[in-house]
Amino acid sequence: MFYVFCEDKTAGYKFWQALGREFLNLPEENIIPCAGVTKIAAKIKSTPLTSRDTVIVPIDHTGRSQYTVVLEAVFREAENRSFGVILTAYYCFESYLLSFKKVHEWGGCTDAKILSVFQDVYDKLWAGIDWFEGLDSEYKRIWSLRNPERLAKRLLSDVTRESGDSFHIGESKLGICWVSDCENRGKLCVDCRMDKDLKTAKLKLKYVLNNSLDLLADSLII
Repeated sequence: MFYVFCEDKTAGYKFWQALGREFLNLPEENIIPCAGVTKIAAKIKSTPLTSRDTVIVPIDHTGRSQYTVVLEAVFREAENRSFGVILTAYYCFESYLLSFKKVHEWGGCTDAKILSVFQDVYDKLWAGIDWFEGLDSEYKRIWSLRNPERLAKRLLSDVTRESGDSFHIGESKLGICWVSDCENRGKLCVDCRMDKDLKTAKLKLKYVLNNSLDLLADSLII
């Protein structure tokens, strides 16, 4: 059985809820929000896991020492109880979605400056080079964006903001259209820029997964 222990309980959690539901057939209780990286090990320790289980740990690999401590605790627990562990491959959840080639189109962005910054980040992500250093200094100065994680969050919000509630991804929200079926197209759908043949949450998410950088550090068919 798979379990997903999410670092956050907002946008990333909603994204993984959808992945678990659509691709892993997981019950809701197997997608566990941890409300902070330091809570992950404790949540895993209190969950009755066996050698038949595998835990997926969506965690932002931002290089802070606390992440190393938490991951060491997770792997110790996995060794003691013989369950499997799969980590995410992305630097942070927001940078993963910035590697999706159509995020700015679905998000409705028309601001030339923001699009220029996005294209720079997108190109560097796919080239596997540092996407923070050398980035547009004016954009970084306006928002006082002194580290890559904060910049990724701000940029993702900026490139999706014009979609309103449909595809906007903010600090604590994930636009409903990323993770829901398009059975009842209404007012929000009039200016939708998403591919019209992607009518279900599963098709949308599969398209995102197939057109972004690797989601997981280990192979898993999703």
